[in-house]
Amino acid sequence: MRAPGFWYLDRRTVSGLALEPLGWLYGMGSRFRNLATASHKAGLPVICIGNFVAGGAGKTPVALALAKLLHQQQKPAGFLTRGHGGKLSGPVVVEPDTHSFVDVGDEALLLADICPTIVARNRRAGADKFSKSDIDVILMDDGFQNPTLHKNLCLIVIDHSQGIGNGRIIPAGPLREFLQDQISKAHGFIVVGGRLIDQNLSQLLQNSGKPVFDAALEPANNAPDLAGEKVIAFTGIGMPDKFFATLEQAGADIVERIRFPDHHPFSQSDAQWLLGLQNDNPGCQLMTTAKDHIRLKNTADACGKLYLASVAYGVELKFNQEKTLMEFILKAI
Repeated sequence: MRAPGFWYLDRRTVSGLALEPLGWLYGMGSRFRNLATASHKAGLPVICIGNFVAGGAGKTPVALALAKLLHQQQKPAGFLTRGHGGKLSGPVVVEPDTHSFVDVGDEALLLADICPTIVARNRRAGADKFSKSDIDVILMDDGFQNPTLHKNLCLIVIDHSQGIGNGRIIPAGPLREFLQDQISKAHGFIVVGGRLIDQNLSQLLQNSGKPVFDAALEPANNAPDLAGEKVIAFTGIGMPDKFFATLEQAGADIVERIRFPDHHPFSQSDAQWLLGLQNDNPGCQLMTTAKDHIRLKNTADACGKLYLASVAYGVELKFNQEKTLMEFILKAI
């Protein structure tokens, strides 16, 4: 699903205005649910990596980076995720060698590459399953708006350019709940990519008295050298233009930019078309994100060929105030 264009327009559109009453009802429903639902306290501390809006903001790279930092502090972590796009409701321990994205979703497979990962639609049940493992901390990828599980720490990821879009609630805008409700229950904020463009949001975060940390996505150590390389770039993530910009910053000459919906399950016809584009453009490398590439893993026919023919350009997240952030997290847990 692609976010409606008017979600990220500054001006008040006819569509946005018409849907504002529904957004208000959605927000009130979320507020009532938070008040009426008892939160289950797990046997382990829970750090929730969430965001204010529907769609991508960089939660998974943040979760991966925090897991590595916690490991350095002798605090092994495990990931708890809903398994968006997967058919298994769980709770189930993700096995990267046997599960596919059809089973558990693409994000769960990425997470499971570095830490034990449990997919569970029922977050309480997933957290309880971790109580019998050897981890010290549960890292919850998404679920900030889910009140069923108590969180020791909620860190909100915000893309510096996307911010909160038009500032209205689903379906009138991208917000998942009233903004002030979300700010009040968050413990800290992580802004990815640079200084917040939305000055009003920046001021609200500062006025909250809660810490704001800066982070940036950088090419992974194993990312290929793209200087002068001709590339056919394709992706199905929440913010595809960020991926294209990353490739250009690495020196790539992007011949084709192909956008699919977020979490798009590639079909055989999709794969045949992309492979055909490569045949029509000799010397061009098919390139995608790690999240897209993993959805092609263990597939057959044209999708399997696309997996072998394409390269995942990996990125990793770096925190500007890493020491201060870790002190904040360790104190909370």
